[in-house]
Amino acid sequence: MRRGFGSSSMETLAFGDFNNARRFAREIELVGAGGIYVVDKRLPKMNSFRSHTHLLANPMEVFKRIRAIEHHVREADFVVVARTEAMVCGFELEVALERCNCYRLADADAILVHLKRRDADEVKAFTQAWRQPCPTIIVPTTYASTQISSSDGRLPDRPEG
Repeated sequence: MRRGFGSSSMETLAFGDFNNARRFAREIELVGAGGIYVVDKRLPKMNSFRSHTHLLANPMEVFKRIRAIEHHVREADFVVVARTEAMVCGFELEVALERCNCYRLADADAILVHLKRRDADEVKAFTQAWRQPCPTIIVPTTYASTQISSSDGRLPDRPEG
């Protein structure tokens, strides 16, 4: 049976400790969700594209939430995605990479990187620098018209490194 991804739960894990995370993940798993994502922003959570000051949670808090979820859910195929907003909040690429690696070490199944530039330069820089064995999800909110394939319809090769 194919389960849905728990989209209604997504922003809920921007607050609370690992107990909130594990209990919430277990509850949505019981109603059939196939996964959840944990975002590293703190409350009050605001639209990333607004010009407010955005606060990030301590990466170890997020690490503990991810670990708690991974150890508490029962289904082996329950997906935990760790979302970082470090670059949206004005941090450098290196900070985003460090946070993502921390979340990967916590056993996140994938990393979601949120960016807000109008071109794909940041996403290109991130994907070239990210050398960890963890899938990356990119949300092309502001650069949706960026071409990602070559003229023959193939996706570009990932640079060796």
